[in-house]
Order: sequence, then C-alpha cells, then structure tokens
Amino acid sequence: MRISVRCQSVFATVVVMAMSGCATKAEKAFQRVVDSMNELAETLSGIKTTAESREAVPVVEAQFQEVSEAWREAIARRNEKASKTAVERLTRELPAAVTRLQSQIERLQRVRGLAPEFWTIVIAGTIEHQLLVIETQPVPPDTVTRLREMERLIKTYGNQKTISLELNNLTVFVESEALARINKAAPNATIVRNRELDKLTVVIAPVEDFDAFLKSLDFGTVLFEDKSQGVIQLAVSPEKLEKKRTTGGPAPDAVIVKTPEQLEEERKRREAAHAEALRKWEEERKKREPNPDSPDYFDKLAEMMASSIPSEKSKALDLLIAADPSKASAELRGKIARNFKQIAETGSMIEKPKAVRGLVVWGGQFSVPILITILESGDRFLAPDVIRALGDLKDPRGVGPVAARLKDFRYRDVAAAALRSIGPPAEDALIEIAPTTDPQLCLLAVNLLGEVGTPKCFEVLRMGLKSRNPEVRLASKNAMAKINGRKTAGKPADSSN
Repeated sequence: MRISVRCQSVFATVVVMAMSGCATKAEKAFQRVVDSMNELAETLSGIKTTAESREAVPVVEAQFQEVSEAWREAIARRNEKASKTAVERLTRELPAAVTRLQSQIERLQRVRGLAPEFWTIVIAGTIEHQLLVIETQPVPPDTVTRLREMERLIKTYGNQKTISLELNNLTVFVESEALARINKAAPNATIVRNRELDKLTVVIAPVEDFDAFLKSLDFGTVLFEDKSQGVIQLAVSPEKLEKKRTTGGPAPDAVIVKTPEQLEEERKRREAAHAEALRKWEEERKKREPNPDSPDYFDKLAEMMASSIPSEKSKALDLLIAADPSKASAELRGKIARNFKQIAETGSMIEKPKAVRGLVVWGGQFSVPILITILESGDRFLAPDVIRALGDLKDPRGVGPVAARLKDFRYRDVAAAALRSIGPPAEDALIEIAPTTDPQLCLLAVNLLGEVGTPKCFEVLRMGLKSRNPEVRLASKNAMAKINGRKTAGKPADSSN
C-alpha cells in the first residue's frame, strides 16, 4: 500500500492521545514528538532528486528513529495529568506537525525515481509508527498481524523486492480471480492483503523482476507505477477477470455496475459492520478479564502476560503492577517475576517500562542483578525506568551503575533522585565523583552528599570549600552543615581543620 495509507491510522490518533493529558515531563515528551516530526518534515522537504534521496538516507533513518523514540515516550506518559493550557497548545501543534509530515511524504510519492533504499527507510519507519500507536487501540488482532507481516517483508527483502499493488474498482465477485493472477505472476512470493473500502491493497514479496510483474497485470489499466517505491496502482477491468464458462457449468456472474449512491451506501454498511465487530470484540475481551475474587486470578493474569493481543497483555501488566504479590503463592510469584523479566528483555517499547516496574513489585531484591544487566545493555529509552526501579529497591548493589549515569546529562536528574532514595550507601560513589572538572556534576555530587553523606565525606567537601567556583564553595559549606545537623548524639563534626 502507499505511504499515505499506511500513515493514516497513526496520524488519526495523535490528537486523541494528546487530549489524554500530560504533566511536565509528559508535556516535554509530546513536544519532542512535535519537534521530531517537524525536523523530519523539513529534511524531506529538501529532497527532490534521486541523488538527494540517496544522500539523505542516513539522516532520514536517524530522524525516523528519533520520531519513534519520541512516540514511545509520549505513549508511555499519555495518561499523566495535564494542565488545560498545555493540552490546548498541544492540540494545536500536534495536528499541524502531523499534516506537515504527511504532506511531505505524499509530495515525495509524486516524485519519480527516488532511490529504492530511501523508500525502504520511509516505508519501514511509517509501519513501525503505526504498530507503536496501534498497541494502545482496541484493534482486531488480524490488523496487527497483517502490519507485522508487512514489516517483516520489508525488513527481509527490502523495498526493491517488495511490491505494494493497489487494485481499484475491484468487485468481490472477481477478487479471487485477481489474486489467482497475482499468485501466478509471483508463485513463490508471500502475499498480504488489506481491504480498504472499494480498494484492495496487496503486498507481495519477494518479486525479483518488477518490470515482468508489471507486464503480467493484464486485467486493468496502470494508473501509477514507480519502481523505486515498489508501488503499482491498477484500475481493474472486471470484464477481463470473468471466469471462463466451464463445460456443462453455469454462466459466469454478470458484472454489476453500481451508482455512486449505492457505493456510498455499501461503504456506510461496511463501516457500521466494522464498528459493531469492534464493539463485540471489546465485550468479549472484558468477559475474558479475570475476576479478582476468583482463586485463579493470578494464574489467569500470568497467562495473559503471554497473550498475542497487545491490549490484553497490557491489561495484565497493569493489574499485576497494582496487585499485592503476597496474595499469590511463592511458586506463582516466581513465575510472574520470570515473565516480567522476559518482557523487560524482549517485549515492545511500550511493554518494557511496565515490565521493569513489575520486576520491582514481584521480584524485589532478586531483580537487582537483572535490572543492572538491562541498564548496562545501553537501552536509552528504558534506562530512566530502570534507574528509578533501582532507586525504589534501595539496594546498595545499584549504587555503582546508577551513579555512573550522573555523568550523562540525559539521566542526571533521574539518577540523582535514585541515589537520594538509596541514601547513605551512595556516599562512597559520590565521594569519587565530586572531584570532577565538570562544574555541574561536581555541584550535583556535593549537594547529594549533603543529603545522604556522613562526616566520612568531609575531606572531599573541604576541597570544595577551596574551589574557584563560588557555587561549589557554597554548596560544600551547606552540605557540611546538613551533615552536622543530622547527628543525633556526640560532638558535632568539626569542619574547620
């Protein structure tokens, strides 16, 4: 299918998500979505030739990744509280950014001959965004399966060997014959179908020879084709697909020409049927939800953690995070903790933060080595959640890995909060960090020592009193005063020597 079609379900949810509300950090997350989409749109606006599209591949790939990471963070924070002013502002800015990016993608679709590797990045990026957002929506499982299969084909064969064939004016009476012709033209290919009102989109891969495949489409008129995009639009001629009369068999069905009013009525009926199917699906989903008063409540939640339906799996994670583990057996607690570990390591970017929280609730101190391993893996998106988790567990084993993140400005605030939560066990690590040449890091370490330190750190604080930086001198003095103030017995520590 073409890029604009792939993007529609993503873009349609933006404002709804923004209206869910967001606190300060969430406002920043949604603003990051806006900024990253605007930057990507700006880059795409400058692409007009094959050479420019080829040169832009690494930049566009990095910017798509930035948009994806911004979406993941925004989705994770979508239910946080919001100020009315922030919601009103984001409700204006998000649709504008969406429209800008979508218009640039649609413009590029009309530019012939752009590099195939460029389209591979663009198509894969938009599918990824659609899958990210779709995880938060009540969408039938077959929709997710279809998108994931398209994503797999693109990643496996690239855009050069993947064709998106749009069949317009294709009636249900001759659809099977059209698919048979396509299968004959690409006998060893995987075919993924997607019906959109009066149009059928078929994604086929691998197709080794684009030109030969195009030539085989003799049952309609080619409206548009672009080898670099891997896109073909075909206006189907139903009379060319009528099945031949078999000996002694019935005559083929007549082609029914419908008026625009009839087609519109059919469209409304399909939309109503789709809405009804979604409603029934949601009712069935609610019926499947486990009963907290049932003896097998935690068993069912453990099973739901492995569900292939994202919304069902997400519901189980939320319920388990809010549950009291002491009400489950030791064996079941271990099983649930292991499930959280697996999701934290291999789950989606929406599931992983929940899994980290679940490890704190269900694994407790036993989760510390697991969380440290995840933190050391370099997952930038998940790192803040892991750091917070280690701070909540207050285990001294987490001090070193968390303190190391003070040196990275992206994690500095969350790492400082975690060390503050861990308390005195963080003192030795802060003593090592404080004598840095980075004034901001030095100031932060000194202030933290004032909150969690003991007289043991006075030596390094005395060094701070001699700093050329007046802020460090003042912070060192205040830190020593706080430490002295915490002493409940004995002579106050002497900081004058």
